[in-house]
Amino acid sequence: IAVVILDLQPGPGQLSAFRKLQTSAESAGAAKHLDTWVSPELGKYSWIKAASPYLRHSGVLAFLPNRKGPKDLAEDAQNPVLILPISNRRTVAAILRRHLKADGVDGYFDPTSKVRVAIVEDNVVVAQSAQDLAAIKACAADSSQSLSSLGAYQKARKSIDSDANLMVFASESEFEPSHGD
Repeated sequence: IAVVILDLQPGPGQLSAFRKLQTSAESAGAAKHLDTWVSPELGKYSWIKAASPYLRHSGVLAFLPNRKGPKDLAEDAQNPVLILPISNRRTVAAILRRHLKADGVDGYFDPTSKVRVAIVEDNVVVAQSAQDLAAIKACAADSSQSLSSLGAYQKARKSIDSDANLMVFASESEFEPSHGD
């Protein structure tokens, strides 16, 4: 398993630095350049463009363990799960209903990108497979082991600042399948 957490919400001690970065980026026209680069890609996915005002400035990219046999991170990397916090569940749910095809209970399918999308708590979850989407929902419902419950993750998390903006955790050994299952 591998998880990358990007949190662009400044902590109390980071406000000044974030303001300086924002001012510098604005004066350099970074937003315009980024929009020129990103907009054509996002334009292919009407639901992303419509939901973008409700996305918060953070996200999680998780590479879940392979459930079909020996684990191979390179194979898992082909099916990442993206978790994006949102500010308005009701509005984003309406956007998903309007732009995507219903795919089971509380889930949608994007025929353009072939991904499954669901709202889980206050997050939009994007996954390649229904199985990975179900795994995230199970963690949220406390019916499955989550990364945050693992000792190795807790130890790693404690070793970095609480307001870290980029965190990467990778541990294949924590998710060895039980031979009794």
